[in-house]
Amino acid sequence: MSYDFFKQEIYLKKIDSTNNYLKSTHFDENIIIYTFNQTKGRGRRNKEWLDFKNKNLAVSFLIKSPLDPFWFICAASLSLIDLLKSLNIKKSWIKWPNDIYIDDKKLSGILAETIWYQGNIQRIIIGIGININNNIDDFVDLKSATSLYLATGKKQKLKMIYQNYKRELSRWLLELTENKNLDLISEKWKEASYISDKKIKWIINNEIISGNIHDIKEDGTLIIKSINNILYEVKTGEVILE
Repeated sequence: MSYDFFKQEIYLKKIDSTNNYLKSTHFDENIIIYTFNQTKGRGRRNKEWLDFKNKNLAVSFLIKSPLDPFWFICAASLSLIDLLKSLNIKKSWIKWPNDIYIDDKKLSGILAETIWYQGNIQRIIIGIGININNNIDDFVDLKSATSLYLATGKKQKLKMIYQNYKRELSRWLLELTENKNLDLISEKWKEASYISDKKIKWIINNEIISGNIHDIKEDGTLIIKSINNILYEVKTGEVILE
């Protein structure tokens, strides 16, 4: 079956940030852009995302929707999980709220940004960076990182990875925006996140709260039950799985 969610596609030979590019332009909704040479990638809380020329894929898409941006993070995450399954990569999972791991190594990060107008979200921009052909020497200072090459032992064709990811992404975005199947997406996201009863540490305002992951709400808020049986709603801060 063919999936075609995006109305426009742009390839950029080189760009500082695919998200910044969409934020600084006035494209219509349902546009996707990609590059294999992003020079100033960013993660949450403006953390640096290290890119390597012709070894990584950076993708951003723009959409207008009344839905919470969390749902588009879910779609982007599940798309990559499905792509990894097609490559026979096992033990991939989603780390709340926006990272994709293989075993205990980070493969990808997702950044959601919103543009507001008169108190309402006008546009949602989702960016995703994927490590593809990085070797072990690229990660000398990034012990917690991995790539598709390191996971499979095979060099990947960058354009093919992008095309396959775009296909999976289109499928999940259509499921989200046309079928409105939030229950399915929430269920699959929870399954891929392995959140049930996970022991964690939540770091917020220099305080550490230990407990278990109890649930996740529809807007992506994590529910943590502390060792004192107190329920916390987690929207910010750092969550570390133990």
